[in-house]
Amino acid sequence: MNELLESVTIVGAELGLSGAASLTGAGWQPNASDTIVSAQISTPGGAYEVAVIGDEKLITNLGGSDEGLNKIAAWLESRGAVIAGSLGGSLSEEANLGVSLPYLEGASISGDAGTFSMILAGTAPTAIVEAVRTAAPVIAQSAGIGLLNDVPLVVTAELGRTSMYVRDLLNLAPGTVVELDRLAGAPIDILVNGKIIARGEVVVVDEEFGVRVVEIVDADAN
Repeated sequence: MNELLESVTIVGAELGLSGAASLTGAGWQPNASDTIVSAQISTPGGAYEVAVIGDEKLITNLGGSDEGLNKIAAWLESRGAVIAGSLGGSLSEEANLGVSLPYLEGASISGDAGTFSMILAGTAPTAIVEAVRTAAPVIAQSAGIGLLNDVPLVVTAELGRTSMYVRDLLNLAPGTVVELDRLAGAPIDILVNGKIIARGEVVVVDEEFGVRVVEIVDADAN
């Protein structure tokens, strides 16, 4: 799911907004009466802004201008950090009123209590931002890859998983063998920012473990 769409869905549920969250169009503009709070996202590939927006009705229902502003600013801190992480960056602790960078994409949800929106602003093409947020294999094929060469991504090789009861976890000791949900010799998962992108086999490279890629996972399959 689109990170912005997921974020407004989560906030909308907390606000009791009954409508369905939807993406805002390329020419979307906030109303003059909307309350907008933004923070910068710093990434090696450039700067972005993420903003939360409450319309006049929502701010009123949240307790008025000051209290409503503080409440949507809290959602900026929590959900903005998630979006910043999806871009391989970090969210600034300093919040600002309004947005200074060009609109890239956004999502909105409405209900009886008003309308809540979140937007991402910046100077990178929307397609490049989408590639960073959704799947690493798409990045490798993007025409604008040069803009993303220095964006850090967390790559994890996962041997397997299991579930344990608390009593079993407390009984763990040196020498305990934990059985995993994967057969010996089966390919292991390779994840980027928590998303499976490939599978591979364990190898040894200069006395250190490595993974040889044997399969690229379809981005639509997980």
